[in-house]
Amino acid sequence: MPKKKYSASVEDYLEAIHEIIAKKQAVRAKDIAAWLGVSNPSVSGALKHIANLGLINYVPYDVITLTPLGEKTAHEVIKKHATLTAFFTDLLALSPEEADEEACKVEHVISGKLLQRLIGILDHVKNDPTFSKCVNRLHQKFS
Repeated sequence: MPKKKYSASVEDYLEAIHEIIAKKQAVRAKDIAAWLGVSNPSVSGALKHIANLGLINYVPYDVITLTPLGEKTAHEVIKKHATLTAFFTDLLALSPEEADEEACKVEHVISGKLLQRLIGILDHVKNDPTFSKCVNRLHQKFS
């Protein structure tokens, strides 16, 4: 069965919820609004929608938790983000800020197949001194 594809907005909310829980051990709607820079009413509507998808447990004015499916989906988004950020900084010599911004955009559209190939390239760079020298030359060129 094909994996469900969620909107970029839903993925951003799941990522935010996961990250806030990791930092604060709990998350409320106002925390998400501050994290994402959106209004409280926008967050309330989005949380209702995400709860209807079965990704979070949400009751207004209470603590929000991820369901097992929400946790799995959040981890997938975070893995995409981390892989893309590493690829953009380690191989393409983008600044960490630029890499993070671009990863936020690309994480929502990259296929699993392409992600696995990027992971393979990153692993290869780490383990192949010849390839690492080539990457270093690229970094020097773009610095």
